[in-house]
Amino acid sequence: MSWADYQQLAASRGDRSTPPLKYADGYLTLKMPTFEHGQLDAIVADLMVALLNPQLRDYVRTT
Repeated sequence: MSWADYQQLAASRGDRSTPPLKYADGYLTLKMPTFEHGQLDAIVADLMVALLNPQLRDYVRTT
C-alpha cells in the first residue's frame, strides 16, 4: 500500500479511531486491543480483502 493510499483510507475514516491503523514500510496493520475483538478482526480483514480485490491491489493477509 502506498502512503497516498493510506492517507486516503485514513481520511475516509474521519474521526473514528477503532480499529487503529498503523502504517510502516508500505504495510497497513489494523490493531485490535484484546482477544474479544478477534471476530471483529476477521470481519475487518474480510472487508479489506473485499475492497482491495476489485481494485486489483496487492496485499498480504497474515491471519
